Amino acid sequence: MNNLLQMFKNRPLGTILCDSTASAQELAFMLGGEWDDCNGIVLNKNDVIAVGQAAALINANWCYVGDSMAIFDRLTEAKLCDRYRMGERYFINANLRCSNLAGLSLKGVNLNNALLNLANLAYTDLSDGDLTAADATDSILIGANLERANLARINLTGANLEGANLQGSRLYKACLQGACLKDANLNGANLSFADLRGANLDNVSWDQENLMGTMLTNDQLS
Repeated sequence: MNNLLQMFKNRPLGTILCDSTASAQELAFMLGGEWDDCNGIVLNKNDVIAVGQAAALINANWCYVGDSMAIFDRLTEAKLCDRYRMGERYFINANLRCSNLAGLSLKGVNLNNALLNLANLAYTDLSDGDLTAADATDSILIGANLERANLARINLTGANLEGANLQGSRLYKACLQGACLKDANLNGANLSFADLRGANLDNVSWDQENLMGTMLTNDQLS
């Protein structure tokens, strides 16, 4: 334990990430750090014990920027909806595994690096949202509205996107191996360097010119 604390104490000053914008703002005030108007805090000094104690007082979860993985406590559907209704849009690193968010309106939400694997997002409005590098493996996105969403580097392996609206979305380097895109609208979507190997592309609507570097099997192109 002493070695672990020493490792943290020796870390250079940097930014920590919190599980909500409100938590970050409150922790920044408590720690004398600089809040970035999102869920990050620039620390003036590196004191992992002080950060941990302050976070415990307000029941917040946090991690250092650059940590290999930040797994926060699961964010319930009710808390997500309440915070969204109050105007919050930043849910970066949120743990929403197995959540039932079907049919919700989450337009413009930021779920950057969120855990969404096995989540039910059928007919959910995520238009203009940011799901960069989110893990949405085996999720249900049937009929979901992802128009103009930033889905760069998202993992949608095995996801069901049948009939989803992905018009104008950014799927740069996204992984859609084995995903179902039957009847999906991908017109105007940027699929550069996306991995679509093994995906169901039956009756998909897309612009062939936006497939630069896209990984497809020969039978998918026939």
